Parts: sequence; C-alpha cells; structure tokens
Amino acid sequence: LLLNCGLHDIKRNPRTREYQIPLEQYTFNLHKIIQAGRQLATNIGWITTTPINDEIHNTISQDFHRYNQDCLEYNREAGLIMKKQGIRIFDLYDFTLNLPGKKYCDHVHFTPEVRKAQADFLARQITQWIGSQQPITPEH
Repeated sequence: LLLNCGLHDIKRNPRTREYQIPLEQYTFNLHKIIQAGRQLATNIGWITTTPINDEIHNTISQDFHRYNQDCLEYNREAGLIMKKQGIRIFDLYDFTLNLPGKKYCDHVHFTPEVRKAQADFLARQITQWIGSQQPITPEH
C-alpha cells in the first residue's frame, strides 16, 4: 500500500494564514491512516510530498497559498512517524527538487518530462522494495 498526503493539508488561507489542516491534526490523521492501512496491507510505503515554488504558486493561486517551508515541515513530521512505524519512505521531494530544468507547467503540477522522471523513480524504488522481500520493522 502506497500513501501520500500533505499537499492539500498545507494550504493556507491568504488572509488569515491558517492551515487547511494544522500540523497537529495532520500527524493525528497520519496515525489513523496507518492504523487503517495495516488492516489492508502487510507492507506500507510513504511517498513524500513534492516541492512547492512559493513565488509561482502564490502568484497564480489566489484562493489559497502554499509554502515550501510548510512542505518541508510536514514531510519531516511524516518521516518521523513513518520511520517509527517501520514504513518505507520514497523521497519524491528530494528527487524532484534535484531534477534539472523547468519543473512546473502551472502553479503546482509538473511538466510531462518531470512526471515521467518521477514515475520512473518510483517504479525503480518500488520494484527494489518488492524484490527485497525484507520487511521493515518498527523502531522501539
């Protein structure tokens, strides 16, 4: 089972700067998602939320704003939870950040070339994960 969430959680009201889902609620939700996921699958993988370009995003999007710093903070908290739970992390954030050239075709969606590179990255990582057949055990 592959999971990813965070991009919509980090939305901020441009006037009040309030999050759509505050970090404390986000982490609570992750624990609930993991609990439900464990009833569906023996192995769970986590895909990090991809980078935000503040300037591009917040110039185009008027209804809500997103900030890369929030993305980093939510990814960090999710990573701590996933490691503690023994869940494999696929770091799509760093992979995408390090791709050369133009990344976005609008305020948040990636160009076809970037999407292909992301798909290839995830396919390789997931194939390796499945092939290893070594379960990741939770930290105690």
